[in-house]
Amino acid sequence: MGDEELMQDDAVDQQIASLQKKSKLLLMMLVVALALAGASGAYAFLSVKSVGEQVDAVRANAEKMDEGKEDAIENMAEPQRKVGIIHPLGNFVVNLLDPGNLRYVNCRIELEVDDSSVVKEITARDAQFKDAVISLVGNQTYQDVLGVEGKSRLREELMVRFNRLLPKGQIARVYLTEFVVQ
Repeated sequence: MGDEELMQDDAVDQQIASLQKKSKLLLMMLVVALALAGASGAYAFLSVKSVGEQVDAVRANAEKMDEGKEDAIENMAEPQRKVGIIHPLGNFVVNLLDPGNLRYVNCRIELEVDDSSVVKEITARDAQFKDAVISLVGNQTYQDVLGVEGKSRLREELMVRFNRLLPKGQIARVYLTEFVVQ
């Protein structure tokens, strides 16, 4: 049994040595964890202080911008545009450029002008203005007049054509007061 006791003592000694190594390793890990926690805390404290300074700087900038904002807004405001004379050009039913002529536009067009002499000129050239509408709209497809962009392009093209017809004066705006595509 002497050998057995020696073997048990050796096993116990090995277990003790193993536990001592593990305890040293755990102690070292604990020290490293504490060091990391301390470093993280210090970093967080300094970062919060730095962020606080940055927030204060941003607030100061915002206050400076707010002071000048009212002046900037007042300077940006456009004077209200005076609406001129609105002259109705009429209702139009025009076939679209569509295979089989299945689609058509039913619209009402009104023109804004600055003075009554331009209205007299438009009235005198009524047939030319109506022909310009029919020619332009009749050469559009359903896709061309679809959506806000299509109607905006149509207004712009009509205004260019109308202004070419006027020897003097200008049309300020073209309004599509009714617009149905079927």
